[in-house]
Amino acid sequence: MEEGFLYALVLYVRNLVRYNNSERRVNMINLNISNARDKLYNLASSCIKYNDVVNISTKEGNVVLLSEDDYRSLIESLYLAGVKGVYEDIEEAVKTPTSEFFKDAPWK
Repeated sequence: MEEGFLYALVLYVRNLVRYNNSERRVNMINLNISNARDKLYNLASSCIKYNDVVNISTKEGNVVLLSEDDYRSLIESLYLAGVKGVYEDIEEAVKTPTSEFFKDAPWK
């Protein structure tokens, strides 16, 4: 795996771990379809600004509203989960001090 990509991925994972262990939690808002329709603009804004997730219930089932950034991140995580050896590389890289990533880089 390319060293620069792995470094970026490790930083991303470290930030996720830091975020998930902090006081801030992702909000899950539950509404029925009628209430969601009345508040759609504010709900969309809340998803974008605060990474809220909205569960909207209907008679036919539920739907989830989330920001495009969160959606893309979720899809990327699912893709990476399907690539053989990625988790092992991440686990190894997380244990490696950041200063070790570029010690043999040709541009140094």
